[in-house]
Amino acid sequence: MYLQKKAYFTNNISTINKKELRNVRIISIYAFLSGFVYFEPSLSEFFFVLSFPFLLLSIKYDFKTIIFSTILIISLIASFFNGNLIGWFDLSYSIRYTVIDFYLILLFLIFVSVTKKIVDNFFLIESIMKWWTIASLINIFMCFFAIVTGIKNFGGAEIISFGIRFQGFFKDPNVLGPFLTIPAAFWFEKYLKNKKRNILYLAISIILMVGVVMTFSRAAWLNIFFTVFGLILMHINKINLRNYLRIFSFVLLVLLLLIFLIETNIEIFGYQLSNFFRSRLRLQSYDQDRFEAQRSFTKGIEIAPFLGVGPGNYSLLSEGFATHNLYFRNIGEKGLFGLLTLLILLFVVLKNFWRIRKSYAFLFCGFVGTLINSFFIDSWHWRHIWVLFVLGFVFNSKTLNKRSDLPAISEE
Repeated sequence: MYLQKKAYFTNNISTINKKELRNVRIISIYAFLSGFVYFEPSLSEFFFVLSFPFLLLSIKYDFKTIIFSTILIISLIASFFNGNLIGWFDLSYSIRYTVIDFYLILLFLIFVSVTKKIVDNFFLIESIMKWWTIASLINIFMCFFAIVTGIKNFGGAEIISFGIRFQGFFKDPNVLGPFLTIPAAFWFEKYLKNKKRNILYLAISIILMVGVVMTFSRAAWLNIFFTVFGLILMHINKINLRNYLRIFSFVLLVLLLLIFLIETNIEIFGYQLSNFFRSRLRLQSYDQDRFEAQRSFTKGIEIAPFLGVGPGNYSLLSEGFATHNLYFRNIGEKGLFGLLTLLILLFVVLKNFWRIRKSYAFLFCGFVGTLINSFFIDSWHWRHIWVLFVLGFVFNSKTLNKRSDLPAISEE
């Protein structure tokens, strides 16, 4: 291991390196545990609380991180009290979502501050994605296990729900799909960039993409489509005739898989797979209710345009329906101030991911796909999206290349 080799030369470096390796593991394990959110507080919350004392020993605060985290907290608290003052207030919901948001902002502050002290950023990203992949594969294989055995409940989690939709260790298939998309993009990019075109990279990415398809989440389908399409476009200049044929073969394989799903007579838990797939391609009976709920953000602007009606209170605007839209919920609950804060965060993350696209294009493409996904699903409380916020807030071309001349850390 690179860090262990360096440790032989000076005790000072040894101490720093041990902390760095520990923090990489903490963030990576958090990303892994963010794939198991079928009860709350989830495993990732318990792990963060247990890791908190160790993380505090490695914090490197900077002005930008503190200021932006403070603005996020001000937006949250101001929205909370404003909702109370104007009478648009469900106390139990508001307290609950205020606490959840505060926790996520604290996590953001701590992880960004710790990540800024991690020297080998390449190792951090690789480590996070490998742990993320393990969590994704566990979710997918448990879903296939449920299909084979007929056991849909595992440890209190409904692995298969709403008929035959893969849900894994999440409360909703619409969250599992986006969770799988990021590691799918990571391994697909590895396949595109690898000169030998390692078939293992392609196999892992295909398994993860199949998992996305089997969630039957239309928003997740859009997510994975734009993510993969973006990756192909960003690597188009590296693709020669031979590689074009490989890409064509990959696309053909995906199309054949979709045709198989549409035309097959396979029955799972009493549902025809082909009929279920076709039904998901049409508008659903509840879509109109969702559209109406999304339009309810205009009521929030009328009632409290600048600070919103308070965290968790969107359902009061939409007659009990969830918004299913990150942006509309944010403006409804936190007003124009909250929306502006969100847009600044998204802009910074997108800009930094764009800057490191030559090293990791999957982060930019995957984040764009997630933002498209977020037009149809409220993603603010997804644990894994906050991992992306952290990476996007910290990394740019300068920080990522800071130690690019050093060999990556290996845990062999």
